Amino acid sequence: MKKNAFTLIELLGVIVILAIILVITVPIVYGIIKNSNKQAKRFSAQTYVKQINVSLQSDKFDSNFFESSDLHNCYDVEIINNYLEVDGDMPDQGLVCLNEYNDLVVSASLNIDEVKSYYTLETGVEVIEDEYFLTNIDQLSAVWFWCNAEIPNEIQYVDNPEKTTEVLDILQRLKYNVIFIPMSYSEISRYENFINEASRRNIAVYALEGDFRFILPSSYQSAIYDLVDNIKSYNDLVGYSKKVKGVHYDVEFYTNAGDNMGISDEYKFIDGQSEAAKNGIRRELFVQFVNLSSSYAHENNLKIGFDLPVWINRYSYYDNGIDKPIIDDIIKNLDHVAIMNYTTNHNNMYNGLTWTGEFHHGIDPPEITIMVSEPIIDTLNRYQVVYLNGYELPVFEAEYNAKLSNPSLVPTYIAADYEYTYEYISWMMSELNDDLNQYHETQNFDIDFGFCTHHIYNLLELIAE
Repeated sequence: MKKNAFTLIELLGVIVILAIILVITVPIVYGIIKNSNKQAKRFSAQTYVKQINVSLQSDKFDSNFFESSDLHNCYDVEIINNYLEVDGDMPDQGLVCLNEYNDLVVSASLNIDEVKSYYTLETGVEVIEDEYFLTNIDQLSAVWFWCNAEIPNEIQYVDNPEKTTEVLDILQRLKYNVIFIPMSYSEISRYENFINEASRRNIAVYALEGDFRFILPSSYQSAIYDLVDNIKSYNDLVGYSKKVKGVHYDVEFYTNAGDNMGISDEYKFIDGQSEAAKNGIRRELFVQFVNLSSSYAHENNLKIGFDLPVWINRYSYYDNGIDKPIIDDIIKNLDHVAIMNYTTNHNNMYNGLTWTGEFHHGIDPPEITIMVSEPIIDTLNRYQVVYLNGYELPVFEAEYNAKLSNPSLVPTYIAADYEYTYEYISWMMSELNDDLNQYHETQNFDIDFGFCTHHIYNLLELIAE
């Protein structure tokens, strides 16, 4: 007999199947709608930030723009209440402010916290959780701007407004956003226009200082206290866009190893990991200098960073009889480090940053092998310290010239197509950037990283060719 209708059991079965389909599809559709809404908010926020930047760069805002109460430094409690409200559909309202690296950012009020850029508001010793800022910054990109005030061809970039504009326009075009530049302690105001023009291009400026003798206690007054005090006095007199962001030290305590510093032979640097090396006074003094300078900088609301060699995690020192890794005691109080990773192959750079294993200190009597159990960037992540991979343009140039003149003697790690051009080096850094991003994702890192070029004059020559 032909069946003309569903039985009750069959009808119930159909209802159950439809219910299952709804259970599966509704969250998916809801998720798509929610994600689309989030993306719309993100696009709107990004657009708003870009509009602010366009207005700023077109001089719609005058030079007092940053000095007014419209913008606030989003991590400085002293001016935490100075803000600019944003009206519109998405986001309805929020804050436009300057982030830690002097970049214009927007914080929306409509559930945009899924778009994370990990900049928190600090209120005294408290940290307000779940505050995220969507920035228009690409990636941290710094340059060592060694500028001797006694050399006219160098200080011209500070003293001559046309030269200042010229060099900062180049750095902005190349997407640099951090400058490390030496400053004469007694005349920091000389750099006021340079800093202001850099800020208008979203470039933060740090005072760069360095000498291996800084580790001597007799140098503390000038190398730490006078420097920071003069920056603080200057910063107190100027608006936000003219402030020095912080201090960056290049104190390579292991250089001039045979120099007794005019004191005694115990002040010579002893390489390796022998007992004498680990008891070497330079290691202890360097750790002490880093901790004193970082403490004093932070007391005066300045950020602080140091140059460190990529191999620093292969060395330890004795701290009151306890054998301790140098790296732990020097980075725990820093805001950032520039890792001097001077090779011309991005794979070697990556390996230097992520390497673990046995390292043979063959110079020691007796020879000593140590185990490095944690990559340098893992240690930095553990202490939440931002890092910049530093690369040396003179090394690139020297090895390229060696390749041209003595092809048979060129190290095997130099690629056959190796060139000394800005485009080639940019490609190499892009490859390293991709590798590091993947490593960060795999290791669940939540620190920022970037790149640092040594130094400005080689960069200017390179892009002029």
